[in-house]
Amino acid sequence: MSNKAVEFHNQANGSGAQVSPIIRAELEGSRCCSTLGFSVDAHAPFLALARKLIQAGFDPGCTLEAYRGATLCLRAKLGIAAELTVEDDRNGTPHFRQDRAQSVVAAPPIASNGVRAIQHLTSPGAVPYGGEL
Repeated sequence: MSNKAVEFHNQANGSGAQVSPIIRAELEGSRCCSTLGFSVDAHAPFLALARKLIQAGFDPGCTLEAYRGATLCLRAKLGIAAELTVEDDRNGTPHFRQDRAQSVVAAPPIASNGVRAIQHLTSPGAVPYGGEL
């Protein structure tokens, strides 16, 4: 693995420059991919690593680059890669497709405040929809 697993690149976006982190990962064999102490062994390791990094709290807007030695093999935003899977078509040719089993959460879940959102109408003090409080 390179000495710098995370690099920052300036990318002009018309309104000035912004700093965009790029995470460098290493592909090993056909099933392994690793970076920054994270490692996966999966059918589509680049995509599995993207999901693992997001679960660990990395920004889905970061770019993940996978190298085999000095050769760049894949590059994608974490959030995009995490939502994909690889599936063979009827001829056995692999294709990327949206992974219906994966759900990337863009924001943290809302914590419960202990109040029930819906009060049963038979409860004392319940007011039907459109009624007065």
